Amino acid sequence: MWLSCSLLALFLEESARLQTEATRLSTPMFMERDEAEKIAKRTFKPTSVERAWDHFVAKYAD
Repeated sequence: MWLSCSLLALFLEESARLQTEATRLSTPMFMERDEAEKIAKRTFKPTSVERAWDHFVAKYAD
């Protein structure tokens, strides 16, 4: 559970940054609810969570 919560916090921060950058360029296009739900199902599979965690560990390991 803590891993999922930590990843959600990291995804939220990254998404906010990307949305801010997109807004500077133009009006962002947001996903439809069903598209977001499909992506969430793929994103939070155990193997995907492990890969995402490894990515963030490598990114912030300094």
